[in-house]
Amino acid sequence: MSAPIGVFCCVFLLSVVQKLTPKIVRLILRYWKQQSEDESKKHQELTELRRQLNLISAKDEFAKYARTQRKINKLTDEMSQINKSKSVAMVKYQWMVTAVLYTIQVLLYLSLIWTYYNQPLVKLDPDWLFPMTTIVSIPTGIPGGVGITCWLVTCNKVSTILIDTMGQAVKPL
Repeated sequence: MSAPIGVFCCVFLLSVVQKLTPKIVRLILRYWKQQSEDESKKHQELTELRRQLNLISAKDEFAKYARTQRKINKLTDEMSQINKSKSVAMVKYQWMVTAVLYTIQVLLYLSLIWTYYNQPLVKLDPDWLFPMTTIVSIPTGIPGGVGITCWLVTCNKVSTILIDTMGQAVKPL
């Protein structure tokens, strides 16, 4: 009876990871998204130029004001180009990390199916499962046996209900 419980625990953990995948991806991307030194310097320089621009009178010192404004525009354009290229890279990384996490989950599900392909996880009286005896016993074909595919579907649904219930219970806090 330990195999069904082990499979349920594995499916439950995979369901938790699946539910948390967007948050995991955001954490990983936040780590990758940190600014470089060059970006930090440009941002500081832009802030300093804007502060200087506020101190300059546009009427009295027009030439100095215009030069500072052009510098600000140039830095703003450079920063927007950097941000645009970074956002494209972030989308690419987001898809890549998400695909890797889902691929790991699929491989774990396939390994469970491969491991328990020929043996029923739970053996019940065939009359209890009538008229679904054949469908429930797939892929083992043993009457009254619950096969891995049916067990995975059942465990996945129960895990999703448990996770959603726990999530609703935690939200008010």
